Amino acid sequence: MQPGDVIENPVTGHRYEVVHSGRDTAGALLEMLAVFPPGVPEPPDHCHPRQEERFELLEGTLELRVAGVRRQLRAGESLVIPAGTRHAMWTTPTTSARARWQTRPALRSADFFATAARLAREGRVRSDGTPDLWDAALLLRAYRDEFQLGALPPMIQGVVFGILAAVARLMGRRL
Repeated sequence: MQPGDVIENPVTGHRYEVVHSGRDTAGALLEMLAVFPPGVPEPPDHCHPRQEERFELLEGTLELRVAGVRRQLRAGESLVIPAGTRHAMWTTPTTSARARWQTRPALRSADFFATAARLAREGRVRSDGTPDLWDAALLLRAYRDEFQLGALPPMIQGVVFGILAAVARLMGRRL
């Protein structure tokens, strides 16, 4: 990905415009302008094991849960989420949000979101934007340095998603 590229998920309505990519920052930073449309469903808690996230809310309101504590982020406010911290973000049916979103280091986060958006365009996700078990296993295995579910210990995720991803590949599934 490079500056100016846009990732749009047709199922969730999320839109990400790349401002600075890992490629043009020597891997130090990914910065995107993110749009969260009204009614984005509450996702499962997750974490980014090797990345710090920073959100600067430019417009609207985001609902948050960070390390088990629920709160709102409003326009003009910022939030830093340390690497490995469980969190989730969503909008209510009547609110939307636009944020400057940064991850440090960049790793392959932009590719993760681009892959999730492509799965949505291909009809390989449910109405809430989550892929089926097999595509989820492939996605979570491929991007385990960028994204992990908060409900399972990382070691268990590595084993479970490793096995499920191997079965998915045997079934002919590919990202």
